[in-house]
Amino acid sequence: MVHPYETTWYNLIDMTLFTVLMVAAIVLVTRYKEWHRRFVFVAALCLVAPAATRWTLGIPGLNPFQLDIVAYVVMYPFLIALARFDWRELGKLHPATLTSIALVLPFQISSAWIARSTWWNAIAPGLVGPP
Repeated sequence: MVHPYETTWYNLIDMTLFTVLMVAAIVLVTRYKEWHRRFVFVAALCLVAPAATRWTLGIPGLNPFQLDIVAYVVMYPFLIALARFDWRELGKLHPATLTSIALVLPFQISSAWIARSTWWNAIAPGLVGPP
């Protein structure tokens, strides 16, 4: 079954996560520089997934569901690198890193299923207009 609003869900999630993290980073820039740096880094990573989606569109043999998963997997090594940096420098994960991971991962992991759900494809035309 073809769902014309699949990409709309991904774009909505990525733009929302980027906005939330950037607003948090801007609010925290003067008092909490380490929080600011981590939020900006993860916000930038939220923009990697849409770009990665365009890279993976041409891979033969992968169905669209697998392509969506691959697009998000591209950014996870960067999250792991941030966590390793925190662990090496601080001996623990920075609270901003934990907050970012807790915010980003559930939305991105669930996106592949929500984007194809009948629920999303039923309400999407009312939110964004007809395809």
